[in-house]
Amino acid sequence: TVDPVKAYEEKDTYYVYNSVTGKLIKWRKGKDFILDMLSDKATEVNKYIADNKLACKNPEDIIQIIQHYNTITK
Repeated sequence: TVDPVKAYEEKDTYYVYNSVTGKLIKWRKGKDFILDMLSDKATEVNKYIADNKLACKNPEDIIQIIQHYNTITK
């Protein structure tokens, strides 16, 4: 008999806090989710993403996008 290979994959899960609803929302990778979450400034955020060539899939880009959003909503 052959033993099955046992393996596991670590996977990070991120959540974003929606201050309007007071709920945590599971983060989905991709530009559409970001623009939906930040819909009140979607045009500005979309331009920022394009101008800075951000991938919208890695945590560093997501942090940068949210920081920019926070500066334009103050």
